[in-house]
Amino acid sequence: MMAVAAALVVAQTALADDKLVDSVSVDVATGSKVQMVRFSAAKDWDVKWFQSNGTNLSGYWEASTGIWRENAYMNQPGVEHKLWDIGFTP
Repeated sequence: MMAVAAALVVAQTALADDKLVDSVSVDVATGSKVQMVRFSAAKDWDVKWFQSNGTNLSGYWEASTGIWRENAYMNQPGVEHKLWDIGFTP
């Protein structure tokens, strides 16, 4: 997991001039029977629409993927269950 986080940081530095990705993040959480890790990358559109009275409409895209792991699926110790989540926000 740390290798993936390091790779994301290196990729961010390498792509800084191209502005393909503005930011990356790694989310990690753990509980007594559940662990989760998620990786995401985002790009600000850097566009302002409908500017009026100091307000505007803008946006960004974000792509993410993550995995949840349960160690005691259906309350049975040692029975593991995984769930992947994939997201895209325009």
